[in-house]
Amino acid sequence: MFKEKMVTTAIPERVFALCKIVEKGSIYSSELKNKMEPEFLGNGSVYFNDYKNAAEELGLVTISDDLISLAVDPKIVKNIESMRMYINSHLELYDTGQFYLVTNAYFDKGNDIFKEDKNIANLGPMFSEMTGVPVDAVAMRAWRFWASF
Repeated sequence: MFKEKMVTTAIPERVFALCKIVEKGSIYSSELKNKMEPEFLGNGSVYFNDYKNAAEELGLVTISDDLISLAVDPKIVKNIESMRMYINSHLELYDTGQFYLVTNAYFDKGNDIFKEDKNIANLGPMFSEMTGVPVDAVAMRAWRFWASF
């Protein structure tokens, strides 16, 4: 999500919920997936790996032998605001990732960004040109979740 291509399924709220479960103690990936996406809901979603990987990329959790553990002081995930402060203070670590590059390009546009298409998904080609990395509509939809975060 932050090191490479952005995905819409790895939203801040899912990453936070995952961290709150892991905060209570290390848990196997399959157990955590079942808590996050119980089978009885029957939605058949395949989101878990995306937000689990985002939590790992952000250094919030570690994964060893399929056991997921909290990698930060629990006060960092005390609430979503404290997690936001932590993530925002570490974004420089991902300066080659799509999220960081698009965010920089967005701010480089200054007030001219308000003259662009209002549908964020349509801005992918412009950001591809500005950043030199492919940015599609899905990535732009994912970007908006974390940009507001």
